[in-house]
Amino acid sequence: MDGIGSVDLLAPLVMVAGFVVAMLLLRRRHKQQSLAWERIAKREGLTLDKGGFLGRLKMSGLVDGVPVKISVLIRGSGNAQVRYTVVRATSPVSLPHGLQVSREGIGASVAKLFGGQDIQLGDSLLDPDLRIRGVDEDVIRQVLKDGGVRPILPRLVTADPHSRIERDDVVLEEKGRKDARLEHNLGTAVALAKALGAAVQQPWMDLAERTGLALRQVDGGVQFDGSLDGLRVAGRVLLGRSDPGTHTTVRVTLPATMPAMGISLLDRTHLRGDRPDADLGLRLGDPVLDGLIRVDARQPDKARALLTGPIALETDLHGKLLAVVHGHPGSVVTSREVRVVSPGATAEHAGELVDLALDLARALCTALSAAEAAARSAGEEPAAPDGVE
Repeated sequence: MDGIGSVDLLAPLVMVAGFVVAMLLLRRRHKQQSLAWERIAKREGLTLDKGGFLGRLKMSGLVDGVPVKISVLIRGSGNAQVRYTVVRATSPVSLPHGLQVSREGIGASVAKLFGGQDIQLGDSLLDPDLRIRGVDEDVIRQVLKDGGVRPILPRLVTADPHSRIERDDVVLEEKGRKDARLEHNLGTAVALAKALGAAVQQPWMDLAERTGLALRQVDGGVQFDGSLDGLRVAGRVLLGRSDPGTHTTVRVTLPATMPAMGISLLDRTHLRGDRPDADLGLRLGDPVLDGLIRVDARQPDKARALLTGPIALETDLHGKLLAVVHGHPGSVVTSREVRVVSPGATAEHAGELVDLALDLARALCTALSAAEAAARSAGEEPAAPDGVE
């Protein structure tokens, strides 16, 4: 009996001893990792959270101006648990809406078979290995093919399969506690996040430099304004929109004397189908213009002189008018402004619309000056503003 009792008493002691040894080993491993992370945190200027006794380590802060978070993630349970070290670097600026870049895998291949999105870059080295998704495909291609981004993307291909770009974050994962790899992944994530942000900003910076307009980021997009050739220019680009509506609007304010002419031009092709008997406005005697646009004016003679006078041919006013009003449905030229709208949402497209709107505004100003000079020569009084829109 004494022997049996001794065995019964020994078993719990062995279990307790085993538990204590396991805790000591875990504590030792945790301390070793804490020391390794402390060195990294000190070198990179990060804040280390040790998480208490045997807690999960965390680091956070700014590296080269990029917000960074480093943490430990455990996937699975029981004996199937796998520990990952996760580096998350956030782009300093918003990336294209819905952007997701991940390793090509069996799941992604199956999803593509059933119509899942996979944006192609036209890059034979990257397209087979990466699955790319997002709202504005043209913008995403432009960003990922940027000269600063493209050389770094292959590192995503060779990283752990869980590594990815999602929303504004570059996420690199590494299985286990490979502290030597941590700094490598940190450098890669920061470099890629920074390059992505620069690729998003650069086209807008180029636009600002080329045009001299002041640009600023606003909620949901970009706004710009300024004065070019004495004309006030303003616009807004809505970014990250998947709807088919207007995403870019450019406005050029016309001189104060323009309202005296009381002119409003609209793309009237929308009216003819539903209302074949509708009032088609002022007829200018130009079959192309009369067939595609609508002109309303309380002073028809002044409007006709502006739009059909000799100077209109010299400045190609008709071609510029059609390029705006007919080329971009929904665009208008009122007595106060040239307003061009479009579903496009890239900096390059916005620049093209600025050029179109300015070209038309300049031609209108030239035609207006010629019409006013002709009126003065004929002894006519300038028309007073009549507020026609």
